[in-house]
Amino acid sequence: HRVESGAGLEPGGVLDENLDLPKLLLYGSGIYSALTLALHPLSVLKTRAQASTAPSSLSRGDALRAMLRTSGVRGLYAGLGPVILGAVPARAAYISVLEGTRPAARRGAAAAGLSGAAAVSAASGASAFGAVLASQLVYVPVDVVTQKLMVAGDPHAAGAGAGAGEATAAQVVRAILKESGPLGLYRGFGVSLVAHLPGGSIWWASYAGARARLGAAALPALAEQAIAAGVAAVAAVAVTAPLDTLKTRVQLGREAILPTARDLLRTSGVAGLWAGAPARTLHLAL
Repeated sequence: HRVESGAGLEPGGVLDENLDLPKLLLYGSGIYSALTLALHPLSVLKTRAQASTAPSSLSRGDALRAMLRTSGVRGLYAGLGPVILGAVPARAAYISVLEGTRPAARRGAAAAGLSGAAAVSAASGASAFGAVLASQLVYVPVDVVTQKLMVAGDPHAAGAGAGAGEATAAQVVRAILKESGPLGLYRGFGVSLVAHLPGGSIWWASYAGARARLGAAALPALAEQAIAAGVAAVAAVAVTAPLDTLKTRVQLGREAILPTARDLLRTSGVAGLWAGAPARTLHLAL
């Protein structure tokens, strides 16, 4: 009854204090894992594009065809195992913090004098900030391992040495531990936070703000969600793609972020900072 009457809903239709968080964790983590499986090829294509040192004459289509020739369709699912294993705890941490802090964030936005779409955007952005921090503590080691698996066998991948050619995730982990110790699994943690903290805040702030504004258009709920997700994905990628590209290269290589950035700008120009942006935008929107 409360849902049908609109009580307890944010201006965008998002449940707030009445949310059943344990049920959301159970269903949300399961659904997110299924989405991760379905969208994994986009992650592989994005990572390979970001890591590529191929000459500009080699198009992304050529790179994809070369990967399919050497690895087959199976190459599009490289690193899927660790991603699925890490997705549930990372998503559980994300959802718990995101939804657990949203009521307090809304009260804080109201105390700051915000209302309507501005309050929803500010509260959602603040909640997402904490959610990304929590999930990155779980997910960065998964990211380090899976990216090496994703670029395995790619002669144009920057920093694809250090275990990238190993056959399994366990072998990659052993290679990282042998070379860098446990801290090697958190390589690029700082730049990963810098990349994802604003990304999560921008995504949720843009999504919630777009939904609040679209509410007056009386669109079907699915259309409203799809449009808002597209707006949020474009906004997040436009701002954070350079950091995400540098994060990928730092985690694959051995250099710090500044030398990595100089090398990327020298070889690929400013456009190289947005490598893989189409695949990442589609992934985030879906």
